[in-house]
Amino acid sequence: PIADLAASFQHTIARSLTRRTVQCALNLGLDTIAIGGGVAANSELRSHLKVAAEANGLTVIFPRLSLCTDNAAMIACAASEHLSLGHQSPMTLGTQSRLEIVDVMSLYMDGRSFPLQGSRVATKGLL
Repeated sequence: PIADLAASFQHTIARSLTRRTVQCALNLGLDTIAIGGGVAANSELRSHLKVAAEANGLTVIFPRLSLCTDNAAMIACAASEHLSLGHQSPMTLGTQSRLEIVDVMSLYMDGRSFPLQGSRVATKGLL
């Protein structure tokens, strides 16, 4: 039945994401994994990550479920942090459906260090 297929697919994806996430954290020497956005609402992924993180001596944190339904809350939080640091978006910033975090940060930095000092952000091309 289609429900079994969907459940198997979800289970496989949750396992794959968990394995890759934990391995990335271990490779980078991180001790905490933070999961955000809509995917953080997936109960199976939460369960897999909690078990795998604990088994590998890692901490995993998730936002409240009420904050996982839309990335708007995450974007607003990031924007608030940037504003509190005195950053403004340049008027040249256009609309894009996908923008790497390093591209966003380069708009604010002008050669300065990454504003989240003391943290290590794992993202494609950043480290």
